[in-house]
Amino acid sequence: MDEKKRRIGLVVDYLTSEYSENLMDGVSAYCREHDINPFIFPIGELNNISTNDCNYQFVSAVAHIKKENVDGLIIVSSQQMHKTSREGFDAFLDNFKSIPMVNISAQLPGIPSVSVNYEQGFDSLIQYLIEYQHCRKFAFIGVSSNSTDVKKRTEIFNNVLSRNDIPLDSVVYWNTNFEYSGSYHTIENWYKKNGHFDFDAIVSLNDDMAFACIDFCQNQLKLKIPEDLIVTGFDDIRRSSISQPTLTSVNQRISEQAYIAAKTLCKMLDGESVPMLQTIEGKAIIRQSSQKYPLENFPDYLKTASIETHYQANDRFTVFEWYKKREQIFQAAYFYSELNYDTDIKNIGELLTRELKNYGFHSVAIVIYEKPIEMSGPFTSFELPDNAILIGGFDYQTGFNTNYPFLPQFFYPKKKLVPDGFLKYTPDGFIVSSLFHNHFQYGYLVIRRDNFDLGVYSLIFKAIGNQIAACFSYKNIVDEKSKITDKYQKMDIIVHTDYLTGLRNRRGFIEFGSSFMNLAQSISQRGLIIYCDMDGLKKINDNFGHESGDTAIKSMAVIIKKNFRENDIVAHLSGDEFAILSPTLSVEHFLTIKDKISADCKTWALEEKVPYTLSVSMGYAEYPSSETGYDLKALLAQADSSLYIEKQAKKNKK
Repeated sequence: MDEKKRRIGLVVDYLTSEYSENLMDGVSAYCREHDINPFIFPIGELNNISTNDCNYQFVSAVAHIKKENVDGLIIVSSQQMHKTSREGFDAFLDNFKSIPMVNISAQLPGIPSVSVNYEQGFDSLIQYLIEYQHCRKFAFIGVSSNSTDVKKRTEIFNNVLSRNDIPLDSVVYWNTNFEYSGSYHTIENWYKKNGHFDFDAIVSLNDDMAFACIDFCQNQLKLKIPEDLIVTGFDDIRRSSISQPTLTSVNQRISEQAYIAAKTLCKMLDGESVPMLQTIEGKAIIRQSSQKYPLENFPDYLKTASIETHYQANDRFTVFEWYKKREQIFQAAYFYSELNYDTDIKNIGELLTRELKNYGFHSVAIVIYEKPIEMSGPFTSFELPDNAILIGGFDYQTGFNTNYPFLPQFFYPKKKLVPDGFLKYTPDGFIVSSLFHNHFQYGYLVIRRDNFDLGVYSLIFKAIGNQIAACFSYKNIVDEKSKITDKYQKMDIIVHTDYLTGLRNRRGFIEFGSSFMNLAQSISQRGLIIYCDMDGLKKINDNFGHESGDTAIKSMAVIIKKNFRENDIVAHLSGDEFAILSPTLSVEHFLTIKDKISADCKTWALEEKVPYTLSVSMGYAEYPSSETGYDLKALLAQADSSLYIEKQAKKNKK
């Protein structure tokens, strides 16, 4: 790490929110002006008890926020106090008590804070709806949260209504989250239950929630905005000024807050005294979504507001930018779907390096722990292990690239993000994100913030976390198979092997296959159970003798075995019946194998010059099955039914 340059950290919740993007833009702007290296730590939400997506695992990135990695830290309390108490948040801050800190949002005791005074702007917006847009029937899209900002905005809304003699019990309050999809479903479910939607205005606590409301009203209720219903938001994200209609909102000047926070933090690091609270003024932005009636006279309380009666954005730039980001997200989604290597940890670093380099990144380091660390529920601190391994990555400035001869580097992660000399840190900034899958932590990724949409990084982090998890699972499968093989090797030869073909017999297939399926279920692995039946074996025995029949069986065993992988379980169940358990095999790949087996049978018959035809019918069942899950015997029965259909089809062709 370049010790000559200052390093500051910024803690955000998720990279996919425009609020976080504006924070990063503000901090980055200051860092570029003063040649400072910023580090972005996306940590999700504290005390996120929704464990279905395991997003609480993002919090482990806090382990890298220490004096060895950053000189100072910017936190955003409004993003982290939705689901945790003040005491819980204070305990979280204890992780960084030795690091100078600046807070964005409501003032915190003992920590210099940068805040926005949006009270007047939000108050004037609600007053404007009542006084000039004649709104009396309100709905309010809020959030059940411990956040001071959420409580304050709700209180302002209620106070303005009370001041204008609008009873609060006439208001419909929806509590959802700050996300589009959750808000859309909340509104939709309320409408299905109540059967009416006769509001004058809907006030939302952020713009994504407002857009969910607009889309629901326009798409499902065919309402016109603002002619039939007024909708307002909060935050003034970029889409607000280019949507149709444009969205009335409250601008919090987020990037400016972040810029001031970075400047304040650097003054602290220089030993200068700084104010404990700096406040900038927010303002209401009146746009089309609330202009049902034209505003002819501007009251005093709207003098600080911005009135936009038409489209304000630069059309060409906005459309170009939208298409660029759309293509980036498409490519990231493709990266996510295609990243599926069936390999081990020894090789995955080089493979991931190649993929990330091809994608267009300029500087990446992939770090894993020696062993996965299980974190089965929400946490606020994370203890890094003593050893980590740099398994892959590249940097165009330092020349580091694991596509060239490279030995994985073991190092002590409690002292540094990556070993010295591998990455060149720049004012563009680096994002430090956890690599996890389900309840397990596998390592972390350090990646330079290039000119990509932030949603790209989120997809990349998820894809790499999943791939590394798959590699550890693959290793576990190989290790487990080796243990089972070693333990039962002698017994397997006697009890579980078919004497004629050398393959596993029915007992071996059921016992070993059942153990394998238990392991497959524990890691949510998919694959195929295949059932095979030789065509015409009885005729071969009757017409050419049982010795010819045995030759046909042994030859069929060789052909089937060579067309499947070493880790597939191939068995000879009885005279003309074979079965295969093939983990991760897709139906499309199976059909290719099936055609190859058919061709090999014809080739064998010609080369051996036998007076009979060698062929086999094959059926399959995918696991886990929606009906029987990972039950091997039930899956064999399903595969047998599929085989019967193919047999009938062959008879019908004759």
